[in-house]
Amino acid sequence: MEKWDLEKPAKRLIESHLAAALIAGEDKLLECLPAESPPTKHLPAAMEALDAYCSGDLTALGAALVRIPIVSPYRDLRLFFKSQMEGDGSAIAGKIKPSSPFAVLFSALQDLPDQPLPFLQFLREEAEGTACLAAQFHGLSPAVFRFFRTTTIENMDYTKFVARVVRKLDQYEPQTIRRFCETAIVIDRKWFSRCRDAFGFNQKEALRFEARALEQHDLFGARKKWEEYLEALEGSISQDRLLKYRVRIYVHLARLFHKRLVLEEPDDWEDMDPWDDELDEGEDSFQKKAHLEALSLLEQAFRLKSDDPEIALELLNRLSDLTNTPESHHKAHRQRRRTLLRESYKCFPDHPEIQAKALDDAIEREAWKTVAKIAKTQLARDPINHALRLKLIEAHCAHGLKMVKAKKYDLAAKELDQSREYQRATVGKYMILLLDIVLSSRRGELEKAKADLNLAIDRCRNEPQTLFPFLVLFRNHGLKSRFKAQDEAILSAIRTSTPEPKAIMQLVDWMKRDHDPQVVPKILNLVSSPLSAFFSKAAKLAYSKAELAQLCELWEDLDAVKLMEQYAKEGETRFGAPLFTYYRFSGRAREFAKPLTNREVKALFAAYERAFEAGNDPAEAPLYRLIEELELAPRFMQETKNPAILEVMSAVDEFLEAMPFPEDMDLDSMDPEDAIAMLAQIMEAEGVDWDEP
Repeated sequence: MEKWDLEKPAKRLIESHLAAALIAGEDKLLECLPAESPPTKHLPAAMEALDAYCSGDLTALGAALVRIPIVSPYRDLRLFFKSQMEGDGSAIAGKIKPSSPFAVLFSALQDLPDQPLPFLQFLREEAEGTACLAAQFHGLSPAVFRFFRTTTIENMDYTKFVARVVRKLDQYEPQTIRRFCETAIVIDRKWFSRCRDAFGFNQKEALRFEARALEQHDLFGARKKWEEYLEALEGSISQDRLLKYRVRIYVHLARLFHKRLVLEEPDDWEDMDPWDDELDEGEDSFQKKAHLEALSLLEQAFRLKSDDPEIALELLNRLSDLTNTPESHHKAHRQRRRTLLRESYKCFPDHPEIQAKALDDAIEREAWKTVAKIAKTQLARDPINHALRLKLIEAHCAHGLKMVKAKKYDLAAKELDQSREYQRATVGKYMILLLDIVLSSRRGELEKAKADLNLAIDRCRNEPQTLFPFLVLFRNHGLKSRFKAQDEAILSAIRTSTPEPKAIMQLVDWMKRDHDPQVVPKILNLVSSPLSAFFSKAAKLAYSKAELAQLCELWEDLDAVKLMEQYAKEGETRFGAPLFTYYRFSGRAREFAKPLTNREVKALFAAYERAFEAGNDPAEAPLYRLIEELELAPRFMQETKNPAILEVMSAVDEFLEAMPFPEDMDLDSMDPEDAIAMLAQIMEAEGVDWDEP
C-alpha cells in the first residue's frame, strides 16, 4: 500500500476498526499499514494514555491525551479516558456512538465493580479481545479471539458481561450474530440453549453450533455431531454443494486432530511407538485413536474429492509421519501410503510435490524404470538440475546392473547407452564407469575392464571418497579374484589419501544408505591413517553442535575408542579438543575408561595441566569434565603437583563445606541442575553474592 487514501465515510469507519485491532494487540497489521496512516501514527500516544490510566498517573494521562488529535481513529478511546478523568463524564461518554468498535468495551466496563485496579487487569487480559471481537464483527480477521479464551475474570461477573454483549448484538447482521454465538458456545455450553432461544436456531444451526462447541473438548463427539449435521443437510441443498461441505468438514476435523496431537504431544513422543500394546489407556489411547481418526477423515476426503492435490498431499504427509519407522506393524501403513501415492500420481502426474514424493518412493522400492520415467519428466521442466540428472543416471545404471546379474547383457548395454545420453561433465561419470566395468568383465572383455579400472583409479586419487564405490563393487559383484592388482591399487590409494572430514561423513552416509551394512566396517578398517588425519583436522576446526553430533554418530562406526587411546598414549594437546566434550556427551566415556592404562591416565592428567596453564577455567575445561566422568578426580587431586590447581580446588571445597546444606543432602547423587538451584537458594538466603571471589 503506497498511499493511505480512502474515500469518506468508509475511511473513518475502517480506520476506527483498525485502531481497535491495533489496541487489541494485532501487531501483524502494522506490517500492512503505512507509517503515515492515522491508526499507526496515533498508536504510540494511545498506548501511552493506556499505560498512564492503568498506573493511575493522571498527569501523564492528560499529557498523552493532548497528543491524540480530536479527529483520530482513537477519538472514542480519548473521550472515554476524558470522561473517567472528570468523574461524572456521562455527557462526554454520550458522544461515543453505539457503532464504535470500542462501544462494547465501554459498556462492559460499566459492569465492573468500582475498584481502582480492575481496568489494568481487564484491559490487558480481556479488553484486547473485546476490541478484537468488534473488529471481527465488521469483517476484519484478527488471528485470535483473545476475549473468549478466558472463562473466568477476577473482579468481574463473566455471565453479566456476555449477557450485555448479547443485548448489543441486535445492531449486527445475522452472520455477525452467528460468529458470536459460535464463540460463546465454545466457552460455555450453557450458552447454547440461551443463544438458541434468543435467536431461534433451527435444527441445522443447532447441530452446527453444538459441533463447534464440542471441538474444544471432545473431538470424537464433534465428529459425530458433524455427521448428524451433514445428514440434516441432505435433501435441502444440491449434492455437489453437500459434497463440498463434507470434504471441507472432514479436512477441518483432520487438522483439528493433528493440531491436538501436536499441542498435547509428550516430550518423549518421538521415542514412543503409538501402536505399542501398552498404550491402550488414557491419553496415550487418545493419541493412537486421534492418529487413526485423522487419517480416516483425510482418506475419506480424498476419495470424495480426488481432484484436489492439496488434500492428497496432506494425507500423504500424515501417513509419512506414521510410516518412517521400520517396525513390522507399520508395514500396512507404508503399503497404504504407497497405494495412495500411486493413485495421487495417476491423478496429478504434473504436480511437482507429488512427483517428488513418487520419485523418492520409487527409489526406496528400487523401481528403477519408474525412477527414470519420473526423473525424465522433472528434468524436462528443470534441465539444469544436476541432482535430478544424477538420479536419472543412477536409475539407468542400477537397472543395468540388474540386467547384468540376470545375464541380459544387451539390455544392460542399452541402459548404459541411455545413461551416457544424460551425462554432463562429471555428473554420474563414476556410476557409468561402474556399469561399464561390470558389463565388460561379464562379457569376457577383461582387458577393457582393467583399462577402465586403471583409468578410474588414476582419476580418483585426488578424490578418495569416490574410490569406495569401486571397492564395494568388488565385494558385491565378486570381481576381487579377477582384478587383484586393481584391488590392491584401490586399497593403496585409500590408505595414502587424507580426505576432508565432511567427505568422510558423506561417504559413510552413502555406504550406509545404498550398500550392504556389513561391508561398511570392513572397508572402514582399511582407512586408519586417513581417519587419524581426519580427527586431527576436526579437532582444530570450529565445528557446530550439529556437525559434532554427526561426528559422535560417526564414532559408533569408526570405533573411535582406539583412536582416543592413541591420543592418550601420545599425550597430545588435542586431548582437550571440543571433540571430547561431545565424546562425553555421547555416553561412551565409561566405555572409554576401560582400556586406559596407568600410562594413559598420566597422559590425560598431563594434558589437563597443560590446558590449565594455558589459562582455561579448571572447573569448566572439557578435560576436567572427562576426568570426573571417568571417576579419576580423587586420584588427580592426589597426584597433581600444580599448586595453582590445588589452591583453586581447595577454595571450591571450602566454599561448599561452609554452605548450610541439609544434613541428608547428597550433592554427588543430585542432578547438577537441581544442585545448582539448591545452591542458589541457599546463597540468596545467606546473602552471598555469586560474583564474590
